[in-house]
Amino acid sequence: MCRIHHGAYDRFLLGITPDLQVEINEEILIEIDGPMLQYGLQEMHGKQIGLPRHRKDQPDRERIAWKYDRFRQRSA
Repeated sequence: MCRIHHGAYDRFLLGITPDLQVEINEEILIEIDGPMLQYGLQEMHGKQIGLPRHRKDQPDRERIAWKYDRFRQRSA
């Protein structure tokens, strides 16, 4: 992830499902604030993330699930 997406992930504005699909916090999805928000975050909603080719470089699915659980709790 780039710095912007990593920051959004850390702040629970962006979540990644255990199936590696991107979800954007609902409040961010309805916000209107210009092209950076639209193309930088909102447009990612529902997209699948790509994985590195080598398994050792891929994210830990258990950690992804743990973080996604927290994302859903904060989004509720």
